[in-house]
Amino acid sequence: MADTLDKVTSGPDGAANKAIEKASHAVTNRRIRQLVDPMLTRPLRVLDVGCGSGYFLSGLGRTYRERGWPVEGNLLGIDIDLSSYAAPDVPSQQVDINRPLPFADQSFDIVLAIEVFEHSRAPYLLMQEVFRILAPGGRVIVSVPNVMHALSRLSYLMTGHYYMYPTPTAVPANAGRLMGHIEPLPLQYWHYGLRYAGFTDIACTIDRRKKGAIFAAALLKPLTMLGSARYARRIKKYDEALADEVRDVLPSVNSFDTLTARSLIFSARKP
Repeated sequence: MADTLDKVTSGPDGAANKAIEKASHAVTNRRIRQLVDPMLTRPLRVLDVGCGSGYFLSGLGRTYRERGWPVEGNLLGIDIDLSSYAAPDVPSQQVDINRPLPFADQSFDIVLAIEVFEHSRAPYLLMQEVFRILAPGGRVIVSVPNVMHALSRLSYLMTGHYYMYPTPTAVPANAGRLMGHIEPLPLQYWHYGLRYAGFTDIACTIDRRKKGAIFAAALLKPLTMLGSARYARRIKKYDEALADEVRDVLPSVNSFDTLTARSLIFSARKP
C-alpha cells in the first residue's frame, strides 16, 4: 500500500489548504471517483468504509458544496481509528468493521471501501452488512490489493507469501506498521462474496498495471492459458450447474488484467 501526501482544499470557503494523507494509491482514488461521478445526478447518501484521513470524502464534499448539496446527512466516513481523520467538513464516526455496522437497513445509496476489505477478519460478513444498509438499486465499490498478478504468484511460489501480504501480526499496535493485510483473497473469492451477499451486475476493473508484472505475465501466459482451459473443462465435467454459475468470472482469473493489475476494483448493485 503506497503512502503518499496530497494537498486537498479544506473548508466550505476554500480558503485553507490542508495536507491529507491518502494510504491508497492516487490512481486507485481517481479510478473510483470516475465510477462514482456518473451516479451523482442528485445528492446521494454515501458511506466511506475505512475512510482513513478522509482523503476521498474531502474531494467528494467539495463537489457537494459546489453543487449546493448538503454534506451533513449525505456523506459519512467510518473507521476503527479516526486519529488521522483530517476532513472536518465531512462527518465521521468510529466504527469497528469487524462487527455489525451500526446503521439501519437501506441507509445509503453508495458504499465505498477503498483498500479496506483485506484488513477485515470477516470480509464476507462485511459484504452482507453492506448489502443490508444499501437501498435497493444502491451500489458498492470496493478496491482490494490484487494477489493474483504475476509477481505476486511468483512471490507465493518462492516465499509462501503473496505480494504485500507478510505473515500477519496479532498485535493491534503493529497492524499499521506491518500493513495489517490479513485477507489475501483471489479475484474469484471476492466475486463469490458479492454474489453470496446478494449483489448483481458485478463488474471488475483495475487501477493500474505493475510494469514488472507485465513481463512476468507474458512469460506465464502459455501456462495460464493451458491451466484455465483444463480447469474450465474439469469444472464443467464435475458439475454443470456450478460451471454455469462461475461462467462469467472464470475467464477473469487468468486474464491479462488480473495478471498485471496492482489493485482490483469491484462494483456491484443491490437489486
